[in-house]
Amino acid sequence: MIKFGQNVYREHYLFRLPDGFMVSVAKGYYSTYGGDKGFWEMAIINPKGGIDYDVDEDIFRGDVLGYLTDVNVIDILSELKRRHKHRRTITHMFNTVILRDEESD
Repeated sequence: MIKFGQNVYREHYLFRLPDGFMVSVAKGYYSTYGGDKGFWEMAIINPKGGIDYDVDEDIFRGDVLGYLTDVNVIDILSELKRRHKHRRTITHMFNTVILRDEESD
């Protein structure tokens, strides 16, 4: 986990997944998905550092998640860690290819 800092306006964490993806979790006054009301927002970040709208679509539904409680964040992070445990990624200049290991579900 990388903590970018906490101040009056924003709290932001990056959680690294086993396959190189990361999850950004933030809240604060300037967060647009409920952070100004004390909720968390969450996005999945690809190995190149950009938000990835095509990974784990059943969770993220092609967008940033918002209005999450602490329990929601913990549950989603646990599921993402489980899913990404058996994936390997190859990052090319213009896209990311996800390879699944045989034991993944």
